[in-house]
Amino acid sequence: MVPYIIGIASVFTSIENQGSPEESLSFLSIMMVVFMCLAMLFSYILNNLLVVNSGIIYYSLREKNENRTTINDIDLIGTESE
Repeated sequence: MVPYIIGIASVFTSIENQGSPEESLSFLSIMMVVFMCLAMLFSYILNNLLVVNSGIIYYSLREKNENRTTINDIDLIGTESE
């Protein structure tokens, strides 16, 4: 919406005659496409960070509740209590 509003405002508030309206509309469409691509890229990166963060929280809470550590399991290798 931000590039759209800026583009429409630039079309209606232009003091000088910059050329045909097709040029201003092409600028608006290019600006909207660039903004949409950047928004999709940022959402993909931030979504992956949220998934990793959720996994870290889940496994740290699971470790806290079950009191089982991988180190204890590794220490039991080779003993008779397996």
